[in-house]
Amino acid sequence: MSVVCVTNYALDQLQGLLGGVPDAVLLTGVEGRLEFLNRAAEQLTRHRLNDARGRPLEEILPLVGDLDATCLESPAAACLRQRKTVGPFLARLLYRRGTRYRLVEVSAGPALDSGGAVVGAVVIARDVTRPRLEARRVAHHASYDALTGLVNREEFERRLRRAWAGAAEHGRQHILGFLDLDGFKRINDTCGHLAGDELLRQLGVILRSQMRARDTVARLGGDEFGILLEDCAPATAVRIANDLRRAVGRHRFVCGKQAHRIGASLGIVPLAGQGSPLEALRVADAACYAAKRSGGNRIELHTTECPSKEGRHK
Repeated sequence: MSVVCVTNYALDQLQGLLGGVPDAVLLTGVEGRLEFLNRAAEQLTRHRLNDARGRPLEEILPLVGDLDATCLESPAAACLRQRKTVGPFLARLLYRRGTRYRLVEVSAGPALDSGGAVVGAVVIARDVTRPRLEARRVAHHASYDALTGLVNREEFERRLRRAWAGAAEHGRQHILGFLDLDGFKRINDTCGHLAGDELLRQLGVILRSQMRARDTVARLGGDEFGILLEDCAPATAVRIANDLRRAVGRHRFVCGKQAHRIGASLGIVPLAGQGSPLEALRVADAACYAAKRSGGNRIELHTTECPSKEGRHK
């Protein structure tokens, strides 16, 4: 991307040429200071040309990374330093000291005079906030359970396959857990399914609060939950499983004038040595079922030394 003979135009001529362009267009000199904004850029940056002219571009177009929010180099500075087009890349344009932002797709190219010499940079910024946020919303609904806000079964199985591959290929130690609520049917029968849904919503918050940042808890269906503990030793997994069990057991669910308590049974299994992600899930399910048959509200740790029992789910 380049603009030829930029210096041949006066500002009013540039505004006439670029004023109707829907994307924000910003021109800088060789030192990266702003020389021109079109009307779209004034609206996007919330700076008028008369106030912005002569200021460093990073003051008018402050960009940070979309995912990690690290400050980004001015696209004009990057373009002038590398002597070539940079971008397009996605970034956040910050407003009001970072409390508000727009998602923008930014690119920059050298601005040339009639002799071909670089006299500055042309920066183009396109506001993509609405389509990007809508795409993320759709992706979120595709990966998360609508009732609890936890990861859904499809996304959980995707993460499980990735973790299983890492355990098999790189010797990483991951733990898979299967959690089934004890006494949930009683709540549904006594208080109704709407109350059962509300209990599941509350438990979703509780389960998430007990997990490490890098771990996953998912609703697999009904009152069954999957747990994926990455880079986790069995002893640590047992501690986390006990924390989950105790947190569920402490919760008092109020329905009408009565307060109800439920429990949780868990089966946990190291991924290493399992023949496939599906087999690991079956083994964890079987271990959970063994915990329930032993009285419930307990943990069953499956190891390669223990023969697996047939699970309830095929």
